[in-house]
Amino acid sequence: MRFLILVFRIVPKDWHRRFFMLVCLYVVLGIFEMLGVASIMPFVALLSDPSALGKSSIGQLFLKMSSVPVDQLPVHGVGLVVLCLFILGNLLGLASMWLSIRFSARLGVRLAGDISIGFFAKGLQFLRSQNPTIHANYMVREIDRAVTGGILQLCLVVSKTFQVALVVALLAFVSPVFSAVFAFVAIVMYTLFFRVLRKRMSGAGEEILHANGNAARAATDLFSSAKEVLVRGNLQYFANRVCSWLLKGHHADEVSRVYPMMPKYLIELIAFSMLLSLPIYRSWSGGDYRALVPFVALFAYAGYRLLPNLQQVYASLSILKFNAAAVEYLGKCLDEARSIKTPSFRIEHLQRDIVFKDVGYSYPGSEGTAISGISFSIAKGEKIAIVGLSGSGKTTLLDILLGLVPPTTGMVLIDGADCSGKKIDWSPSTIGYAPQAPLILGASVAENIAFGIYPGAIDQERCQEVADFALVSDVVANLPQGMSTLLGDDGIALSGGESQRIAIARALYHSPEIVVLDEPSSALDPILSARLFERLCAQGFEKTVIAVTHDWEVLPAFDKVVLVDAGKLIGIGTHAEVACLVEDLRRREAQEG
Repeated sequence: MRFLILVFRIVPKDWHRRFFMLVCLYVVLGIFEMLGVASIMPFVALLSDPSALGKSSIGQLFLKMSSVPVDQLPVHGVGLVVLCLFILGNLLGLASMWLSIRFSARLGVRLAGDISIGFFAKGLQFLRSQNPTIHANYMVREIDRAVTGGILQLCLVVSKTFQVALVVALLAFVSPVFSAVFAFVAIVMYTLFFRVLRKRMSGAGEEILHANGNAARAATDLFSSAKEVLVRGNLQYFANRVCSWLLKGHHADEVSRVYPMMPKYLIELIAFSMLLSLPIYRSWSGGDYRALVPFVALFAYAGYRLLPNLQQVYASLSILKFNAAAVEYLGKCLDEARSIKTPSFRIEHLQRDIVFKDVGYSYPGSEGTAISGISFSIAKGEKIAIVGLSGSGKTTLLDILLGLVPPTTGMVLIDGADCSGKKIDWSPSTIGYAPQAPLILGASVAENIAFGIYPGAIDQERCQEVADFALVSDVVANLPQGMSTLLGDDGIALSGGESQRIAIARALYHSPEIVVLDEPSSALDPILSARLFERLCAQGFEKTVIAVTHDWEVLPAFDKVVLVDAGKLIGIGTHAEVACLVEDLRRREAQEG
């Protein structure tokens, strides 16, 4: 019951109606399954000994419903009814299986979307806390396992249990003693197997969850360090790391596949031995064994329909136990995602300025502070450079400005409104951002520049304009298909400098009022870097530009230079006003380099 409540909580509220309709289909299927089994006994009695039809409870019920004397019952008519019930039962069974799989597959896609939104709602710090491969593996693989191995199996348990219950009730109506013995043996055997094996199944489920994540991480390490692996010649070591985790996962997977099948063979042997013993005993004792033909036919056909369903119930329960850890973790993630209610702060336009007031930040779990006591302002239209040695807190400042992490102390005011601790919801026309190591999608150049826009909605002219501005249009022109050229792992590989210029073009695509750049020219040569910053800082470029840079030569182009050292603000002003501090930082950088 606890698991049922958990699954019902996992299923989104707008999907509850679909789940209920699926259960209703299971009820209808169970009724047709019972009617199909019940129709076998009178049909076989008509074929073998019509006079025996009135001796059984089902036969008597059948005669009352038909209102036709036994000797006038058409065998072909009864046979057609039996055939129709059999066909309808199988068609409903096929439909229920297909709809169950379809339901779970679509639900898996929906939950993957909910989880991804939930992960991002937790903030940048959470996303940084684990290898991105872990999040990707969970979205692509583990959610599917939780849904197909959890929710789908629960659907099958509900469906098959209802069918089994109705058929057993029918058999109890015909022969209470024989049915009670069979039910007792089946329940005892399946319960015994389940209780003995459930701990191993549960442990295997946790093992495969752990193994899959580590295998994905090890594979990412292998391919991400391709150059070093090739140079050092230690491919076998990294490949063995992947294989060892895969092997552990496959061992657990073997348990999940083999254990659920074990009771099937023993139950079949017991059931059919019991059934065949009746006519054998009647024949051996000199009784009329032919009178048992309808009875044996009913129980044989019922066993044919019942045993696979019993096995499916047991197998699904075993798989549920195996995947319990994955389902519980999915429920926990969804609960957290749905409970996050961070107040948002929508910014459509920058009217006046952005002000940092005594801002400080400490990373979770860290005793020290990354930055502290930072106070300065950025007026609309200003060109600001943030400089400092490595580890001085420059990127942390940008993260706070962008609203990716909340300041631990102090306030960030945008047009006088305090947005500290709130999720800043920037409109695309307000801000553009280019990271130091941009992601190049496995897509066309135009899709990489537009970033997150469907191909049919991309403004090709705008792509060309921003490519010209970012000094990457000559690179695009030399590509085989220009803006339509495929980039990434399956296409053309760009250099670091080319990727950075694509990122700058991407930041400018929506013509934002604020342009934030994190080391935008670290992979560019000095001439290209100077040309790029000359454009970004030109008076005609009427945008607020905030750039972290290590290129000391371009600082005179900025209206204001913010100098940060060891997490503290050590100077702010025009390049001329802070020239001495800049030279001191340059000298220290040269000594440390």
